Amino acid sequence: MKVSANINKIDLICSNYSLWSKLKSTYITILLLSVGASLYILWKHGFPDGINDLVTVVISGSLIGIGGFLTYTLISIINILFTSKDKNGILGQHQYAITPEGLYMKTIANEGIQRWEGITCVRKTNSYIYLQVNYYLFHIIPKHSFNSPDDFKRFFNASLQYYREAHGY
Repeated sequence: MKVSANINKIDLICSNYSLWSKLKSTYITILLLSVGASLYILWKHGFPDGINDLVTVVISGSLIGIGGFLTYTLISIINILFTSKDKNGILGQHQYAITPEGLYMKTIANEGIQRWEGITCVRKTNSYIYLQVNYYLFHIIPKHSFNSPDDFKRFFNASLQYYREAHGY
């Protein structure tokens, strides 16, 4: 199966948001930031006298944790917007093909095959297929690149099947 995708900055922003909202690590990060902020507040001001003060500390820590994650997300998006270009192969035309051997990808800057054994995860949202290469690197394939929703589903299902076969699922 083959697909041609024209990846633009909006795709990068939307796919990152879509993916971050579904990753367990997002919520673990927010939880750790919230707990850290709450512990800092307790260390700085001492243990609260009553339940109302304790609730205030927990809510404050949670808001700081969420704010910290949103700040990190904003910085990441700004970084994506400034570093992503057509000439480095992140934006622009991408040719993808899936075969039993792996995911073939071709851009203006890169061409190669990523073997299924080297892909760490295959997932989809309503708008994107994600083929994860490592913790921070994903190939994204927008739904709008396909002729129909059925083609999108077929490409995802075939990718998932090849991935599972390669990983012994």
